[in-house]
Amino acid sequence: MRDASETALSPSDFLKSCLLKVDSKFHLNHSYLFHLFQQHKVSVMFNSVRHMLRTVTRKNSLSAKDFCDRLAANASRKCST
Repeated sequence: MRDASETALSPSDFLKSCLLKVDSKFHLNHSYLFHLFQQHKVSVMFNSVRHMLRTVTRKNSLSAKDFCDRLAANASRKCST
């Protein structure tokens, strides 16, 4: 087994390294690259929802509809920047 890298790679850096490797098994397998990209997007979304859940306190208890509206507002704000 290979030793773990001392430098942590971001998901985008890992995708770039797969695309630029001399070994063609990574950059010729488009399904694998799209799978990695999808995993990254799901992870980002999960972390965003987890962060929002942590920021909601008991004083600001939200209904499910209020929470969905808050997510939609944040998503539209991020898309417009």
